[in-house]
Amino acid sequence: CNWAQAKFASFGLSDSRLEQWGTFPVGFDRRLSVGAMTSPSKLELSFNTNAWTPGTDGKVSGPAIVAPQTEEELTALTGKLSNAWVLASTSKYTPRFNNLEGTSLRDRFGAMCVAEGYAGVVKPSGKSGLLLTRGRYSIDIDNLPQHVNITLLREQFPNIFQLTKDGADVQLEFDIDQTFTAGPIPQFNVLAEIPGTDLANEIVIVGGHIDSWDGARGAQDNGTGTSTTLEAARILKKTLDELGVQPRRTIRFMLWSGEEQGLLGSRAYIEQHPAENEIISAVLVHDGGTNTCSGIQATPDLEPLFNEAFGPIIAHTADNVDEDLRFR
Repeated sequence: CNWAQAKFASFGLSDSRLEQWGTFPVGFDRRLSVGAMTSPSKLELSFNTNAWTPGTDGKVSGPAIVAPQTEEELTALTGKLSNAWVLASTSKYTPRFNNLEGTSLRDRFGAMCVAEGYAGVVKPSGKSGLLLTRGRYSIDIDNLPQHVNITLLREQFPNIFQLTKDGADVQLEFDIDQTFTAGPIPQFNVLAEIPGTDLANEIVIVGGHIDSWDGARGAQDNGTGTSTTLEAARILKKTLDELGVQPRRTIRFMLWSGEEQGLLGSRAYIEQHPAENEIISAVLVHDGGTNTCSGIQATPDLEPLFNEAFGPIIAHTADNVDEDLRFR
């Protein structure tokens, strides 16, 4: 946020600033995340964990075991769970820890895992070739999550699962360094503007969200939207200065944070500036990732206005050989 604020200021925009919209109760950081199957063969594992969840206490090696589905399978695991990595093909079979006195199979399995010092749960990702990051930020520093939950790339899970089910000595090893920081951790939106003239009290907003899930690189969601917002600000300011003109309305460039946790920054902005709701003329947000920006969505009522406003761009791209590059 500080970097983006400095960028806006370097372009010559007015009132480049940070606005705090709230706090997170606990901070979360990742420092290391490696894992492998070490037996019966060696295989580097592709996996992730959710944000605001614990890592391991250093490198933890142990046997893979298949989560029990019957009473007999549960009984057979007695005394075998120390440092064990539990393979759960679906959430239906994962140990449950919120009712360790419960009588269901999952409750009793959870109690056994805790009592014997299991290592964690390993489950497959929901989609092939993709690891998604999520996370619940509203946690208490005095009651932090305790259980390691690993999502393994879907393509790698079946072989490890089947080897274990067939009785092979499957050994897994994970070293995941994740830390919590006591909050409150302040959260900010970044704002800057090009002032208007006779309609300066009306606002056009151009923006995107500056945050991303920490398990990803953030390039597409939403480094792209952050970049286009910054670049729009740079080009517009430079062009207006060169032409010696000003827009009639104030153009406000905004980068919101907390989007991934529920549009928190943008919702808070509206709540903090209620008087602006009636004077916002347009909001342009880019959160579509990469590929060409070959069009803009509009309601039927807005379509005639948009066709007029974007007429020069439509005409400029109409003859492009690549249809995806024709703006509409």
